[in-house]
Amino acid sequence: MPVTLKYTIDDINPMITYDPPSAWVPGNKSMDSEASNYSNNGTFTLCQQNGATATFKFNGTGIAIYGAKRFNHGTYSATLDGVINRFDGYSQASIYNQSLFSASSLQNGPHTLILTNTQTNNNLSFLDVDYVTWNVSVGEDSRPPTITYQDDDSRFSYEPSDAWSMQENINGFQGQTAHRTTQTNASVTLSFNGEEVRIFGYVGPNASPYLVQVDNSTIGTLNGTKWNQFSGVVLYETSNLGPGQHTVTLMNMPVGTAQGLSIAYAVVTDNTTDASSDTSSLSSGAIAGIVIGAVVALAALALIIFFWRRRKNNKNRDKNDRMSLDMSSPVDTRAAVMEPFVSRTSLAGTGFSPGLATDANVSTPRGRTDSTALTNPWSSSTPSSADGSGGRNPSVAPLMLVSPSADDSHLPILSSYSASLTTSQSLPRSRKDQAMILPASANQSLQHLPAEELRSTRMVVEGREQDFGPVPTTEDVLPPNYDQAVEPFHPQS
Repeated sequence: MPVTLKYTIDDINPMITYDPPSAWVPGNKSMDSEASNYSNNGTFTLCQQNGATATFKFNGTGIAIYGAKRFNHGTYSATLDGVINRFDGYSQASIYNQSLFSASSLQNGPHTLILTNTQTNNNLSFLDVDYVTWNVSVGEDSRPPTITYQDDDSRFSYEPSDAWSMQENINGFQGQTAHRTTQTNASVTLSFNGEEVRIFGYVGPNASPYLVQVDNSTIGTLNGTKWNQFSGVVLYETSNLGPGQHTVTLMNMPVGTAQGLSIAYAVVTDNTTDASSDTSSLSSGAIAGIVIGAVVALAALALIIFFWRRRKNNKNRDKNDRMSLDMSSPVDTRAAVMEPFVSRTSLAGTGFSPGLATDANVSTPRGRTDSTALTNPWSSSTPSSADGSGGRNPSVAPLMLVSPSADDSHLPILSSYSASLTTSQSLPRSRKDQAMILPASANQSLQHLPAEELRSTRMVVEGREQDFGPVPTTEDVLPPNYDQAVEPFHPQS
């Protein structure tokens, strides 16, 4: 929904055309003791002539014209876009700041209001104008920004350039500067993006009439010549131009040698996307600061990413190391078949590693008589008892590792050990940076056992040469033939 802006101009504004000019005079305190009751420090414009008019042209959706109703005021009419409305301005007690005519909810576009003195009684002949307000509809959903262009802005084009002079330290002007010309037909053109514009300047005895053009279309002539000097006055305002590029041209049309046209600044209502770029521009220092800040931010981000990836890689490396330790197995991976098939979790609960077979000649499994006994599938040694005595259980069968050979069909399948293993007391597994907890039998000395018994308890793999340890020098025994270890085994028929 468009936004409504309300503007106000005083009676001395050139946009109000008084006709005939000689019929209208300024009110002042010297001629009216109650002049201070009017706005703008007691300024107003009055007439006594029947048929005298005050005309105001505007773009907008509402209009109101204000004056006084007093004992010597008579009838008048207000004509809006050709529609005549008649009123009586008489009041026995003088009242000020009164709406002589108002209209609202107008179609957004150009309109013309004409105030006419229709008095027929010389005692009730006065009609005065104090100020005018009107509503302008701009934008869509919010108030668009307004942009001020000083007279030395590049958007102002002065033609011919040598006909214009810049004046400084002028009170009443924004920026205290203005461009002025006294040359006939010298012009100033404002180019802008927006849908509404107001151009400010100077009016007074030395101000001249000027021609107004909008987008190369002639609007008419306004008169800046006034009885008193006023600065910061709206010389021209127009709205409902639509978004995009527009131009407004004011051309000096003096009627006297000392009269001229003075331009101070312009205010543009701009609802286009480039409004932000027009309102301000970044200095080189600000741009440099933004660039440096962006570089520092990128460098900090790169460092954060670097250390994050480094930490992640270290975590992955530690994880892989732990996995490699956890995956280490005491199983002889050189064997083609490892039986019985016992899960590593069940084995780990025993706390044992492969040990020495108690009977090198056993080739077939024996049945278990004690279901609570813990069997180490890689050793015929019985697990230690709860008291650590390491007693042997004769019911435990030794493990037979099947050698990878060309023909394994003659080897037995030890399926009798497929039952799950149980234990009454499991030894805790070692953790990282902690010593391995060994059973009590691991610390027992074997020195009291004869060499023959030790040899007999060594693990035997059928079909393979065996290493039975060192041979006494007194015996004339040759070392094993290691070439047999790489030759395929051929069973004897």
